[in-house]
Amino acid sequence: MICYIEGLAFKEENAKENFLILKGFEEKKSDRARAIDTFESLYDMTKKSEYLKEAVQLSYMFRNDKIHELIKIEDKNLSKDTNYLRVKTAYFLDIGDNLKALEVAKKLVELEPVSRNYSFLALAQEKLGLYNDSLQSYKKSYELNPNENTLLDLSNIYIDKLNDEDSAIKELETYRKLKGCTANICVKLVDIYEKYSRYLEIIEIYKDLYEQTKNQVFLETIINFYLYTKDYQNAIDILKKYGNNNKLLVEIYGFIKDYDKAIDTAKNSYESTKDIEFLAMKAIYLYEKYESNISDEVLYEILLNFEKSANQLDNDVYQNYYGYLLIDYDINIKKGLELIEKAILKEPESPYYLDSLAWGYYKLNECEKANQIMQKINDEEFFNNKEGKLHMKAIEKCLKGKK
Repeated sequence: MICYIEGLAFKEENAKENFLILKGFEEKKSDRARAIDTFESLYDMTKKSEYLKEAVQLSYMFRNDKIHELIKIEDKNLSKDTNYLRVKTAYFLDIGDNLKALEVAKKLVELEPVSRNYSFLALAQEKLGLYNDSLQSYKKSYELNPNENTLLDLSNIYIDKLNDEDSAIKELETYRKLKGCTANICVKLVDIYEKYSRYLEIIEIYKDLYEQTKNQVFLETIINFYLYTKDYQNAIDILKKYGNNNKLLVEIYGFIKDYDKAIDTAKNSYESTKDIEFLAMKAIYLYEKYESNISDEVLYEILLNFEKSANQLDNDVYQNYYGYLLIDYDINIKKGLELIEKAILKEPESPYYLDSLAWGYYKLNECEKANQIMQKINDEEFFNNKEGKLHMKAIEKCLKGKK
């Protein structure tokens, strides 16, 4: 009879435990605070380590204040449980008890010498100012699992704590050569190289990043760097290689006075895209090429290209350029003035647009009006160029009745 009663009591206790287990796992889905209480009750009732472990993990994961009480409970069965020890290490690091974190982390790597445990140890050592020890622990972690997060931690120790950027660069560049230019690793390298103005290395990294991501920001940065340093050939090579910005390519050819390539690129680009801006660009560089000795045939081609593009594009640069040519060559002064006035609406203080407008009125023999417009120009550099001086002199002569 006694055995039966004891067995019944055991079954009732077992049933209660099973009920609480089910209750705890259901509460994990909706009420984690109650789930923590349930697993704590299970531990108090049974002294089974797995319930304490579950309560600790839940309270740490969801930042429940119960963690402060639960973590103090000593359970010999958990003293060698590496998952539990990782939570303890993380907890002590969070509350700033770095000595306790170091103690637990050392035990952790003894029990389970794997990468993530060495990273815990390294972090505890770092927080205690044991930077050389931390470096060695990060190296061991990286050796066991060469991932970029650990490498970034390792490089941060080199840079921020040991003032050894050369070693950081060596580690990061080795990773880059072996595994490619991941965003995190290469951004870190760029940060270091920028500090020392090592722009050539930065450009090589951006090339790698563009190849991997096809993000236009990297390509634009490369091109802008080459333009800033006046390395036009490399800018041209990049643009030709990726073929993503033929308008800029035309402009660079024009800037370095390679007018034939500027004209050919604009012509071919228009034929392949039907983008009429290439017609306007072609017109500009045809004029730049033949300006000193322009034939009627070439002038006709230039004006025809502008006629097909400038009005539709509504771009002040093309409007001014086309308008000025119509005026300067006495083709259609009225139309030229209309185009230039449109350009001035967009850039009312442009010395070049004001000069074009004044030149139109000069051509109409309205010298006083031309002079008034020229007086609005406050750009000394403009009056130092040949065309500016020539126009001013002609207008002054016109005012004296000597046109």
